Amino acid sequence: MKTKFLFLAVLFSMITLFTQAQRGHQPRCNRPGIGMGKGNITKGEAFYLHKKQHQLRKDRRMALMNDGRIGPMEHRQLQKDRRQLRRAKFVAMHNGRSI
Repeated sequence: MKTKFLFLAVLFSMITLFTQAQRGHQPRCNRPGIGMGKGNITKGEAFYLHKKQHQLRKDRRMALMNDGRIGPMEHRQLQKDRRQLRRAKFVAMHNGRSI
C-alpha cells in the first residue's frame, strides 16, 4: 500500500514538473505591449493606443453579449480593428519621436 502511494506521489510530482517546465508563460509585466519594444513612444501616442486597445476589448465584449457568439461580420470588423491597432503601434514606435 505504501509503495503504491509513494509511486503515485512521485508520478504526480514528475508530471507537474514537466508541465511547468514546458509552459511558455511570461509574467504580465514582461509581455510586449504598448510602450515596450525597440522604439519609444510619446505620452500622447501611448494614451491614444491604450484608448484604442480598450475600445477593441469593449467591442469584443459587446459582440459576445449579443448572442454569445461572434458572427462572421463581427469577426471581420474585429480583425480590421486589430490590424489598425497593430499598424498604429508600428507607426508610433518607428516615427522617430521619443519621450
